[in-house]
Amino acid sequence: MKEMQRRSGSIVHLNTSDKACLRFGFKSGTRVKDPDKNKATMIGVGKGTGCDSDEDVMYYQIDGKDYVEYYSSTEDLKGAGFKEIK
Repeated sequence: MKEMQRRSGSIVHLNTSDKACLRFGFKSGTRVKDPDKNKATMIGVGKGTGCDSDEDVMYYQIDGKDYVEYYSSTEDLKGAGFKEIK
């Protein structure tokens, strides 16, 4: 588990295990471009804000930001436009 700060300032506890992350298409630490072409790093899986308590999302950190955010998909993010970069 990893503790990270959301944009709102609240703390989220993220599961960085391969088992949790791969359901979203990426491992923790994978470098990606998000659908807006921002470079980012996948961090881990946690509960989304405003989501039902049983709904997990994948959090990522955009380069240069000191907080994590998530895309509103609860499925494989490759289909949502996330692309792995080296």
